Amino acid sequence: MKEWFKARNLWGAAILALSDAEAGRLAKALWAYTMGGEEQNLSGAEKGIFAMIQWQLSQDDTKEDDISQKRAAAGASGGKQKVANANFATEEEANVANDTNKNKNTETELEKETKKEKKEKKGADDFDFDVFWAAYPRKEAKVAARKVFDKLQPDEQLMQKIISAINRWKQSAQWQENGGQYIPHPATWLNQRRWEDEPPKPSVPAQKPVKPVVAQQYEQRDYSSNAQSMDDVLDMLRGGMR
Repeated sequence: MKEWFKARNLWGAAILALSDAEAGRLAKALWAYTMGGEEQNLSGAEKGIFAMIQWQLSQDDTKEDDISQKRAAAGASGGKQKVANANFATEEEANVANDTNKNKNTETELEKETKKEKKEKKGADDFDFDVFWAAYPRKEAKVAARKVFDKLQPDEQLMQKIISAINRWKQSAQWQENGGQYIPHPATWLNQRRWEDEPPKPSVPAQKPVKPVVAQQYEQRDYSSNAQSMDDVLDMLRGGMR
């Protein structure tokens, strides 16, 4: 069970693109996972965002383990070096040996760090693109969009701008017209840096026109004579039934 975990603003940008119900299910699934390792049965965008957050949490755990191992190795190396120095005849020989070992260790650490940074960068790029793809409403030409995204290499600040712009455009009349017919391809939207455009105006629900009420002029008639005639008819009927 985790006592705490590091949340990122980028997660919030992706979650804001969900409905309230989807965001609620995702939050419950995330806490169930971090508290007991229990994975929920999610689907759609919720499942994709949960997978990205789960990957990031595993990366954080790996970093913490690496730090612990380095600290332990540094302590053990320091003790071994003191014993080794005692075997040298002079202090100068001991210093030369220490410098040689430090250079070897430094080269090894640099190689490890370089490989690790490349792996982490690739994972971060995958995560950022998946966040973008989950937020963008038109799911077409994913390979082309990924190429433009990789060339762009957005940092966390730019990613927040991109996701926020997508959420604003989703509310616009242009993107809602004809079921999203006029939403650009994701590669086109990224290549043209459309997140830098002026925020679109939100769509306004169409109001039904109110029909004017026209007063009708009706001819006034006198039905008193008709009423008298009706009495005569009733008298005739009664007489016929006797």
